Amino acid sequence: EEIGERAFWCCTALDKIELPPNVLRIGAYAFGYTGIREFEYHSDETLEILLGTFYGCENLEKVILDVPVTKLEYTFMECPSCRPCNSQEN
Repeated sequence: EEIGERAFWCCTALDKIELPPNVLRIGAYAFGYTGIREFEYHSDETLEILLGTFYGCENLEKVILDVPVTKLEYTFMECPSCRPCNSQEN
């Protein structure tokens, strides 16, 4: 399963995301410019996060990725409060 490119782009009412563990890919700018504050994801599979997934999420404060991750390219660009944490080694 995947979240498509720009799926929630500019959805400012979105403040929390809970994805099921079968989501293995998050498209480019999928959550860009949303009101999201926290993102947490757990899975045994590798998660592919494409370009700018959380771009411009000014309210994003906490990201926990308890999963192997690939492609963190400009993922948290323009997220001044963000503190990503990946509990698994890549």
